[in-house]
Amino acid sequence: MIVQIPDDISAYEPKLFGNFTVRQVVCAVISFIVVAAVFIPLFLLTGDVTSAGFAACMIGVPIIFFSVIKKDGLHFEHILLLKLQDAKYAKHRPFRMRNYYEDFAILNNEIKEIEETYDLDSK
Repeated sequence: MIVQIPDDISAYEPKLFGNFTVRQVVCAVISFIVVAAVFIPLFLLTGDVTSAGFAACMIGVPIIFFSVIKKDGLHFEHILLLKLQDAKYAKHRPFRMRNYYEDFAILNNEIKEIEETYDLDSK
């Protein structure tokens, strides 16, 4: 008897229905509900099965992606969130460095000006 043990046990997902995980079943049900909710009104308005079906599928397919696509251990919604957060920030940040010696030189000049103004050296 040979039992395969996965290298990474955290990658294991329990199956709910056949070979589908809970996440896949829930996303499929949500996708079916959304497709039906979009298809029926569009079909009644246009009377065209093709255009109503195409529009409904274009809305339902991303919901299926939430259950199927997994990259680097992250699900599709996490990938989208990271892409949106990445778009907020600048791609190239300029290198800025403070030279503390210049700050000390400015401070020394200010001290000298104060000493000269108030004549603090003569006392």
